[in-house]
Amino acid sequence: MIFINKIPFILTTSCNIHFDMAELVKDMKNNTLITSIGQVIRAYQTRGFQIKAILADGQFRHIQQQLEQKGVILNICAANEHVPEIKRYIRTVKEIVRRIATTLPFK
Repeated sequence: MIFINKIPFILTTSCNIHFDMAELVKDMKNNTLITSIGQVIRAYQTRGFQIKAILADGQFRHIQQQLEQKGVILNICAANEHVPEIKRYIRTVKEIVRRIATTLPFK
């Protein structure tokens, strides 16, 4: 999860093919998170990939059962740890957003 101007986004990346996505999250409610993750899963499926497992941090622990009912295993990291690939991707996205923001002709 990343916040840009207080707007939450779910960032995803595939470990093998490096297909990256950002999905806008309207609020942090369980149903909204499940819907957003479902849209990401459908985006992968339309490209011919099947999602079997998702690595996430403890922030998504409360939706683990709902995702497992859909056939997706949600692997939660230990406390105070993060998924390294996502942390790197978040840093990259933040750098890109800052770079674009500094070139805009208004404040």
